[in-house]
Amino acid sequence: MAAGVLYRVMREAPALVMSTVTLVADAPAPATRRRPATAHASPVATSRAGTPSPTADGSDGEARPLSSGPSTEPSPGERPTAVAAPVSAPTEPVAAPTTTAAEAASVAPVAPPRRLVLVAPSGPATVSIDAPVFVVEGRTDDPDVKEIALVTNDRRTLVPVRGGRFRKILPVLEPQIRVWAESLETSLRSEMVTIRNTAPVTPSAVLVLDAAPDVALADWSMSGRWRSAPDRVDAPTSAVTLTAIVTSDGPGAQAFHARNLASGVHTFVVTRVEAGSPPDTRPVLYLARNGVVTTHPLRALSGAGRQIVARLLLPQGVFWEQDDWFSGRSESTETITKFRFPDGVTWVERKHDSP
Repeated sequence: MAAGVLYRVMREAPALVMSTVTLVADAPAPATRRRPATAHASPVATSRAGTPSPTADGSDGEARPLSSGPSTEPSPGERPTAVAAPVSAPTEPVAAPTTTAAEAASVAPVAPPRRLVLVAPSGPATVSIDAPVFVVEGRTDDPDVKEIALVTNDRRTLVPVRGGRFRKILPVLEPQIRVWAESLETSLRSEMVTIRNTAPVTPSAVLVLDAAPDVALADWSMSGRWRSAPDRVDAPTSAVTLTAIVTSDGPGAQAFHARNLASGVHTFVVTRVEAGSPPDTRPVLYLARNGVVTTHPLRALSGAGRQIVARLLLPQGVFWEQDDWFSGRSESTETITKFRFPDGVTWVERKHDSP
């Protein structure tokens, strides 16, 4: 490109050949400082059409870059005008949103998370050999929880919640149980605790009087008798040793423990001294045999005096009321006989058995 421009200048304007022409091409022009314009005009090369052609020589002898646009040089005798560079408008800082005292007061406070907590036991515990039960207590701050389930290993026991608190006597008839509480209405769940029993594992039973919290159990007592021959009602009987378990928060015994249960028929009798309508009390019998613990809710207590609450046949672990376990039955004037084939089990009881 530089060679072409030089050739054209030499051909069309020979008089200018003698002038010193400096061309700068393919290289960035050095930065120049603008000087005030003088009164005389700079030499300008003209093209054939009479329009100004780009020149490479300034009046001050300094090289200038070629420009294809209109000239920005001032006319002779004209004072150069300073051209201000475009300046962007200043950006105002954006203020952070503020909250007034009234707005802050109108914002609802964040409710704390609702919990389900075991108060007792609060950590690992161990029961004694003579009293293999533990009073499990807990609380919840969720008013929607009306009932919880106490999970003991693989057994679930429903417990009512009153005033955000619950309480339940649980037997510990295994070497170790893991207990936790969980809500039936929500997803709340307590921490798990471990309770141990160091006594040897033998066939045993715990009978719990599950009464209302405001019911005193001082007027209740329990006894038991055992006979070795289930097919004979006139067979000799002997007393069953029952250990009364008294909790620290209420009068009277609330649980009874029978250890080393032998094969045969075991009859448990509850005696209530106070007359009148009995409180809402329903015994629950927990039976441990062959390393397995089963739960058996019994019929509610009614009236005063002595009444049979359970008749149990071991080693089968069958209650007298479980008619679906037997193959058939027969009756006489005074007795009822139930039997099971092909096991060869025969169990006889008097119709009006009086303890």
